[in-house]
Amino acid sequence: MSIIINGSNTPTAGSAAIGNGTELAFTAAGTSGQVLTSQGASNAIWSAASVPISTGVSGLGTSVATFLATPSSANLASCLTDETGTGANVFATSPAITTPTITGLNETKTAPTIASGVLALNCASGNVFHVSLNAAITSITFSNIPTTGTAYGLTLAFTADGTARAVTWPAAVKWASGGTAPTLTSTNNKVDIFVLTTWDGGTTWYAMTGGQNF
Repeated sequence: MSIIINGSNTPTAGSAAIGNGTELAFTAAGTSGQVLTSQGASNAIWSAASVPISTGVSGLGTSVATFLATPSSANLASCLTDETGTGANVFATSPAITTPTITGLNETKTAPTIASGVLALNCASGNVFHVSLNAAITSITFSNIPTTGTAYGLTLAFTADGTARAVTWPAAVKWASGGTAPTLTSTNNKVDIFVLTTWDGGTTWYAMTGGQNF
């Protein structure tokens, strides 16, 4: 078999050879990042290395190309086959969810410690705080409290260590029955549980006893 080189042009650096069935001809040199695209028999051109999602990619699921071109919540939902609910996508931090039905809700329990008489409760860490009451508490602080208009409740459990410990509650904590805070159980390993709720950003915490001496 013999190959005839078209005498009308000669190869240069970066050019490509194309055939018409009887001879080879050479394209002009392409530039960095370009691809050679066939235009049919005996013709090819250099073009930018881009492939249109809507027509250039095969094997995509229904509406996936539309989502890749316009990544909206509605377009993503149209790609899925097992979604539940409607509306915008929801991410992990501070989402707004309307009338959800939640099955098997689990709350995060943390175990803050008493440091130099201070018990610091970070409301962003969870809703259940289990504290080993191994020292007197002279100050309880709350951080990352939801803003006014958003209700937030927490459960605060103290496990006694066998010694009577005093707890100084913040003025923002309001107790029912005359406003007197309960006396904590001192028996070793006994648990007292309290529930605190606020909806004004922590200006007022409404406190009640869940149970004592468990």
